[in-house]
Amino acid sequence: MVNDKLCTVCGFEMEEGPRDYNICPSCGTEFGLHDVNSTVDNLRAVWLAGGAKWYSVAIPQPSKWNPIQQLAKLLFSQVHISPVYNLGTIMGETPVLAESDRRKFSYRLPESLCT
Repeated sequence: MVNDKLCTVCGFEMEEGPRDYNICPSCGTEFGLHDVNSTVDNLRAVWLAGGAKWYSVAIPQPSKWNPIQQLAKLLFSQVHISPVYNLGTIMGETPVLAESDRRKFSYRLPESLCT
């Protein structure tokens, strides 16, 4: 089941969802503006490089807000496991992501977020 209210950049559950001119209070992406000339991956990389900080000054940051857990949930919800992957797991083999998937789901987090 896909949650259509999740920001496609950072995974925050927005009140109205990522539609034109809605701004994500978590990462600051304005849909219909920022995502027109940039990819979701680029917008995400900029947010992460800036420390994955709460963006909005009007909407308070939720207590216990964790941007890395939020992003991880989004990324893991986008992983599609194929029958071949399941077969390899059942047969005791170590499943490996295809090169395209490794690139899609590999992000270098800023050092400040890793401590």
